[in-house]
Amino acid sequence: RDQILGTTGEADVGFLAIASKEFDRVMAHINFGYIFIGNPPLEDRADQLRYSLGLEFKTEEELVRLIGEISGGVEVGEAASNGSLNLLGAVSYMADRNVTLDASLGFGLTQDSPDYLFSLGMVSFFD
Repeated sequence: RDQILGTTGEADVGFLAIASKEFDRVMAHINFGYIFIGNPPLEDRADQLRYSLGLEFKTEEELVRLIGEISGGVEVGEAASNGSLNLLGAVSYMADRNVTLDASLGFGLTQDSPDYLFSLGMVSFFD
């Protein structure tokens, strides 16, 4: 049960809105979401509000994009703690028509944020 439903043993339900707009060589992305955290009996877990703003820059080399993002989250309710705020930089490389490779590096801007963030990723598109 805990492996499927997370650490509370109760289902979490969330909503996420994403908006993107292209400006010449820059694509802006805004994400905003709210997660209702499942509360086990006799516990009051805080819900979560999440948000981010990302900018994606097309370089002269069509296969490479530079990405910057500021993202955060805050708990909402009586059981709330301080929120996190992170700053990330990334590079995206289109290896071929159906595969994109990503690498990002970032750091936390608040006490509740992780000190450092590092990520490697691959996106595969299917026809």
